[in-house]
Amino acid sequence: MKKEFIDYLESLNLSTDEIKRIEEIYAFYQSIELFGEIQDIFVKEYTTERGERIYENVVFFSENYVGESKDFTNTDKDNYDMDFIKNKIFHWSINKKNYIFGKSNIGSQLIVTSYLPNKLFLNLRASRSNCDHLYKIFNTYIVPNMEKE
Repeated sequence: MKKEFIDYLESLNLSTDEIKRIEEIYAFYQSIELFGEIQDIFVKEYTTERGERIYENVVFFSENYVGESKDFTNTDKDNYDMDFIKNKIFHWSINKKNYIFGKSNIGSQLIVTSYLPNKLFLNLRASRSNCDHLYKIFNTYIVPNMEKE
């Protein structure tokens, strides 16, 4: 896995075991020739009222596809999704709390929901500094892939 991905995961304070699990999921998506080279990674997470970070899903982006492993911390089961997103997003919405785009703080929350054909959607959420990473994902993979007439 790319060093920048490891650095990102470590910045979220993921444990060594959680990072190892993500590396296994990364290898799975990288083994799918159609998926192509993984260009970015995102961990869907939120912070509880007590300040505890809860990690939900890990999402990988390539030039044309998005792959998501839900509940990646559960090692008893695997759950993988893959969708074609190139020019297929027809609507997106953003919900934010205590977040100025590009300037996160400890209370920041950001949710980006993107809608694809056939009632499929990609729901990404972040807290704290991960909001800045999600904002980068939004500008790199969501906005450019809006459906074009």
